[in-house]
Amino acid sequence: MNLSPDPERNQRERCSIDMAQRSDCKAIAQLGRDVWGEWSNGKPLPMQLIELNHPVLISRDHSGKLAGYLIGLFEASGISGHILSVTISETHRRMGIGEQLVERAVSFFSASRAQSVTAIITAENQPSQALFRKLGFDAIEEIEDYYGPGEAAIRFAMALSDSP
Repeated sequence: MNLSPDPERNQRERCSIDMAQRSDCKAIAQLGRDVWGEWSNGKPLPMQLIELNHPVLISRDHSGKLAGYLIGLFEASGISGHILSVTISETHRRMGIGEQLVERAVSFFSASRAQSVTAIITAENQPSQALFRKLGFDAIEEIEDYYGPGEAAIRFAMALSDSP
């Protein structure tokens, strides 16, 4: 039996998950550019969503460095939440941070009386699809050309409560 410490578990235990503040927006924009390139233009979307009480969650490692973020929003009806983006820095991947962020967002939406949560994931992103399935989401629709010609996406959904 191997009793040596699990370094991933130790790292996971050292990360915190918190609601983002306005002061976090610059770091969120920078991490988005680092992970996604110039596609993420760094406009103040996180700040606008924070001010409108949408869930923008961040994870910081033990040193305080931003390890990842999740941007969520309520759909216009207010009865459904949507996870718009889960972004984890390359050095913090495979540590359970994405799972913690999604779980916290689902809890936030549930506490806010949303009836469901959705997410759209690229068809090629098997790790993200596996994560959402693990957390109880169902793949409900494939959307052809969602990100451009030949770039499909899959819509995932999770019911939070019974419909009236």
